Amino acid sequence: MTPSKVVKQKATSHVEVDNFYLDTIEVQAVLDAIVESQFPKQWKALQKAHKAGKWSKHDYGPYLGYVLIWKLPSWVHLDGQDEGPTITFPNGFFERGYMDLLDFDLRFLYSRGHVMVGWTCFILHRVSPWTSRITQLGSKERREQDKYGLTPGRIGAVAYFPNTAYAQLHDKPPGWGKITKWGVNKVEGDSKYNVDLISSPYIPLYTL
Repeated sequence: MTPSKVVKQKATSHVEVDNFYLDTIEVQAVLDAIVESQFPKQWKALQKAHKAGKWSKHDYGPYLGYVLIWKLPSWVHLDGQDEGPTITFPNGFFERGYMDLLDFDLRFLYSRGHVMVGWTCFILHRVSPWTSRITQLGSKERREQDKYGLTPGRIGAVAYFPNTAYAQLHDKPPGWGKITKWGVNKVEGDSKYNVDLISSPYIPLYTL
């Protein structure tokens, strides 16, 4: 398996990714609770695989993949490489941008604070066109915007588990990734940590 390109960009990249997990740990905890309550069977399986593959102690789980969609449009698509339910939620300063589920001819309000969790691997979906919203001077939103240096626009976030990663991790013990360097090294005398490297896919675990 191989890490995301963002981890290999420079010597401090792994620290920046770890800081992302630390800064968002409360959000991760909420997302974890949502998946556990709505899809308990799938949550249990994803958490088991996550414990085998995670490398950051601040990575709450149950997902190994995270994508930030920075002010880009969304076209009709499937998340065809996701294992189990996927979570997506918006942030930023924008108007419109509804969640459309085309297979069911449904449109949902999809604003800041809303979370969608479901089987987007086989449900056609998109975010409808949105426009940036200028915040009022002196408002709480403008203070928040100025605090973090954000400009108006929509920021999408997706938490998911790559199905190729799940296929390799679902039957591994906790800590397998770090102990074996994600399948590169053999562990002498302990077959549960070993894997057939010839048949194992080289897959991205983390995407930011």
